Amino acid sequence: MLANRNIKLIIYLSAVLVLILVIIGIIFIVNGKYDNSIVGEWKYIEKDYIYTFKKDGTGKYYALGTVMTFTYEVEKNEVSILYKGEEIPKKCKFSIQKDTLTIDDDLGKGTVYKRSKSSKKVG
Repeated sequence: MLANRNIKLIIYLSAVLVLILVIIGIIFIVNGKYDNSIVGEWKYIEKDYIYTFKKDGTGKYYALGTVMTFTYEVEKNEVSILYKGEEIPKKCKFSIQKDTLTIDDDLGKGTVYKRSKSSKKVG
C-alpha cells in the first residue's frame, strides 16, 4: 500500500513537472515571436529621422532629406555605427523595449525611436 502511494506521488510530481515545463515552453515561444533585435526600421518620434538596420550589418539613416549609409555591429547593448566616408565608428548604448528603441548619445541622453510597421520588410 505504501508502494502504491509512492508511485502515485511520483506520477503526480512528474505530471506537475511536465506541466511547468510546458508553461515555460509556451512563454518562450510567445516571447520568441517578438523581434527584440535592432534589425528593422525605426522612426524618431518628434522629427523625420529614420534608422534602418538590415540583417546583413548595413543600414541607412534618413535625416532632413539626407540619406547616410553605414555598416554596424552590435555587441550586447552597444551598437557601433560606421557611416560611409568616416573612419571612426560612433558607439552608442541602446535598449529595446517592445517597439521602442532608445539610443543614448555621447551625453547619455536617450533618443527614442518607434519601430515602423514596415519593419517586417527590412532584410
